[in-house]
Amino acid sequence: MAVLVDRDADDNMALVTMAAQFVTPDALRFLMRNACGYVYLALTAERCAQLGLDFVDLNDSLIRPPATVTIEAREGISTGIGLADQAHSIAVAIDPTKGREAIVLGGHVNPLRARPGGVLERAGWTEGSIDLARAAGLLPAAILCEIHNDDGSATQGADVTMFCRRHRLPMITIAEVIAHRQRTDKLVNREVETTLPTAFGEFMAVGYRSLLDGSHHLALVKGEVRGKADVLVHVHRSCRSGDIFHSITCRCGESVHAALAAIDVEGMGALVYLAEDDDALHRAQMDEQPWRDFGVAAQILVDLGLSSIRLLTNQRHDIPGLAGYRLTVSDHVPLRVPGDSPAARAR
Repeated sequence: MAVLVDRDADDNMALVTMAAQFVTPDALRFLMRNACGYVYLALTAERCAQLGLDFVDLNDSLIRPPATVTIEAREGISTGIGLADQAHSIAVAIDPTKGREAIVLGGHVNPLRARPGGVLERAGWTEGSIDLARAAGLLPAAILCEIHNDDGSATQGADVTMFCRRHRLPMITIAEVIAHRQRTDKLVNREVETTLPTAFGEFMAVGYRSLLDGSHHLALVKGEVRGKADVLVHVHRSCRSGDIFHSITCRCGESVHAALAAIDVEGMGALVYLAEDDDALHRAQMDEQPWRDFGVAAQILVDLGLSSIRLLTNQRHDIPGLAGYRLTVSDHVPLRVPGDSPAARAR
């Protein structure tokens, strides 16, 4: 077992994780008695598809990994609720020789689906736990259990350190997992670059291809940004209805123009334009930006030679795992879209 934390900070959250293939009734008992949180089974998207697991539409699914329907083994258990039954169900769920016929839906094991790119795509605990198992040469599946205090609140800060010492468990940050994977893995490949004259001056357009799904992303760069500090950066998820057709239901197109104008005034900076196929999802993300999904943009910024950035945004959020890319956000700069009220800019 190990304790996986969001970052080195007093307000970090922490979960106990372990490779799923080593789960025993005693291990589950330890988690329930000491971590006191809910136990989840982290699976890859590929394994979820093999088992035919449908996703549960949670209200906060934009920032949490998709949960699937609960499961348990079809054979070899009694009621399914006992720890021995749960350990057996987990063993069946992760066994690559078994498929959909080996499980039943509606049980006592709670799977979560990780993103295909792991922590390089989403800096989350689900992805981090699976990446740890994979790095150890084990099956890409893990158990997760959030650490809670006796009063039910989440254990944080110094109390997490004390928990690790008490149970002799190592502590690992998601940023450390990202840094490990950054040494050998990447999510995007630079494909092409050309100059692009715009109404906001001339930019260098750099095209990238996702190695996960083949989608194409674009970086518009003004000036020589490589090796420079505190470069002005805006990250935008594409929105066909707003960017192309100027829908009155969103301000996405105006946001792109405002960002390019700000970079032009600065004389140096970059706009990262990420492919997004689902406009409905994109609009929801504008209300609650899933900064854990910053991995693709971070890899593009690193490829451009950036290490510290000033983020052009109206949403001030910490970006989990950013240190794993050796990137820092030195400041948040308001994105001033013409016609926006101060209240709208504060969203």
